[in-house]
Amino acid sequence: MLVGTINHPNMNYTSLELKETKKATRCVMLLEIFIIIPLFSLGASKEYLCFMSLGIILCAASIVVAKITKQEVTL
Repeated sequence: MLVGTINHPNMNYTSLELKETKKATRCVMLLEIFIIIPLFSLGASKEYLCFMSLGIILCAASIVVAKITKQEVTL
């Protein structure tokens, strides 16, 4: 929730595009959380919940790797 997205050289967002992309990313993240939590409480299959959670973790790991390797373009 703190990062949202990064400005990769291949994307080369303007400051307005980056701001809007971060906002959209945070909305999607909240939506995913509000889907996972009720499904968990309703007793949905652990397999489905695991795949949804792994998708979120993979995205976060990709952002961390991009920041560590300094692939982010600063505006």
